[in-house]
Amino acid sequence: MRPYPDAIFNGVHSFGVLHHTDHPEQAVSEMWRIMRPGVAGVRRAGAMICRSSSTARPS
Repeated sequence: MRPYPDAIFNGVHSFGVLHHTDHPEQAVSEMWRIMRPGVAGVRRAGAMICRSSSTARPS
């Protein structure tokens, strides 16, 4: 079971964390999964990722 349902959060903030994870691509994928469409999340040193129905999800 995943700790959070899909599309539950309005945003994700992860400042200075991804480069410390063993699988950063998996962490980013999880950020996309839990963010609602049309919202923005912050990752790494301020780089923005946004999720909307027209934004392609990273593979």
